Amino acid sequence: MIGGDVRHEGQEELLQAINEIVEQMRGQGSLGTGISSVTRGALAYAKEITHVVTGGLQGAHRGTIELTEQPRGIIFIDPSSINPVGERPYIYGPKEHGKGGDHAFYARTVAERGQELVVRGVNEMIKGLPHGS
Repeated sequence: MIGGDVRHEGQEELLQAINEIVEQMRGQGSLGTGISSVTRGALAYAKEITHVVTGGLQGAHRGTIELTEQPRGIIFIDPSSINPVGERPYIYGPKEHGKGGDHAFYARTVAERGQELVVRGVNEMIKGLPHGS
């Protein structure tokens, strides 16, 4: 067995860059920025295309970002929201969405803007990664 420590020029810099990228990918850095961008864009579009009667459902859409081991953005109807006539969008919103077609605000968001939003999010993420000099 041959022992020893083999080092290559630039090895320390490479290891540092790899560690920086790993930290960024944990969600606290550029991955979180990318997820946030996608979530904000999807939330805005879902609100924009939701049919309005009282405005309660449109105003009840919420988004949150979880930067855990599996970072993700979540869009949902706020269960505590009440529209101006006393109804809960959390109850009637899924029924409205379930009508399909132009009523399906979340499905439409994915179909009509999903790819564009993901590309924008990935670009945001890449911009935040460490670049060599």
